Parts: sequence; C-alpha cells; structure tokens
Amino acid sequence: MPEADYEIEFFRAQGFRRSQCASCGKFFWTLGDHTTCGETPCQEYDFIGNPPFKKRLTVRAMREDFISFMEANGHTRVRR
Repeated sequence: MPEADYEIEFFRAQGFRRSQCASCGKFFWTLGDHTTCGETPCQEYDFIGNPPFKKRLTVRAMREDFISFMEANGHTRVRR
C-alpha cells in the first residue's frame, strides 16, 4: 500500500504516531509508546478478569445503557 494511503493528517493533528509492531511487524497508529500493535497474539487480552465497569449488568441492562447513550448523543431509538 502506498504511504500516502495511510498517512492521514487528521491522526497526526490529534497526536497519533505511526509505529511498527515489534512482534508481527505490522504498522499501527498509537497515542502512546506501545511496542506492539495490541492485537493477539502480539499482546494478551488485558481486560479479561479486569472489567471496565464497576457494576455488573445483565445483557438487557447493557443494551439499554448503550441505546440511552446513543440517544443522548443525537441518535434516534428504533424498534428491533
């Protein structure tokens, strides 16, 4: 892929930089000083056993929270 296809000024303006994964060699955009792309098998999942939420939710409650978030951000709820 030509370099011009992935050199996107928006990413640079937002502080991202393009890095090459030390494990698989693929290139990726990052805001930090990551040495790997963050995908498996280059990096183990770090959220397993460490959920991002403090409260436990049912699938129905998660769906409702998501839909409510989308509504609060200008989207319209539709019937399933």
